[in-house]
Amino acid sequence: MDRAALDALADKRRPATRLGWGVQWATVRMLGVFLTENPLAVPSGAVAFVAEQPDPDPACLADYGQRPTTSYEHAWQIRELPGYRDFGAGEQEVRR
Repeated sequence: MDRAALDALADKRRPATRLGWGVQWATVRMLGVFLTENPLAVPSGAVAFVAEQPDPDPACLADYGQRPTTSYEHAWQIRELPGYRDFGAGEQEVRR
């Protein structure tokens, strides 16, 4: 994760929340989409890779999203990071 992501991650208290937030960040960074409907639909190897930075046990991802709005809140937070914007804001640029 880059410095902005690690700084945003620092206020997450639970290991599952830190890892879930990191996985959300990675999926939007690498795939260009948020997995808000099913944030656990990530290959275990990808979860293990992400877990190396915030350092929780990859198995704790199973506890992520016990509160249904958590993954959506994390997606909103990630959208606020520098360098990210809604597709609609850049659609014309992409079309050109």
